[in-house]
Amino acid sequence: MLTSAARDEAARAQVGPRTSTCTAHLTAVMTIEIAIPDDWTPGQAMAMRQLLQHAATTALPVVALVRKDVTAEQLKDIYGRINALIKETGLQAA
Repeated sequence: MLTSAARDEAARAQVGPRTSTCTAHLTAVMTIEIAIPDDWTPGQAMAMRQLLQHAATTALPVVALVRKDVTAEQLKDIYGRINALIKETGLQAA
């Protein structure tokens, strides 16, 4: 959870359009704790960590969490909605 000071700093960083002449770079470290299922292997946990780290450092992450019993049709629907949202907002998939 962000502190109010961190939220304020993030809001200030997002105000106004970004231009190619902007040379200031803001960096921050955030620790996120995620409880993983007991039946996950260490490899699954490491893969999730690496996936989240890569997404957070290289892109605007879009994450869809689903239940174990999700059907192929439900997944297709979820990712269809995500793709529509990306197109509507003008974002590009990384």
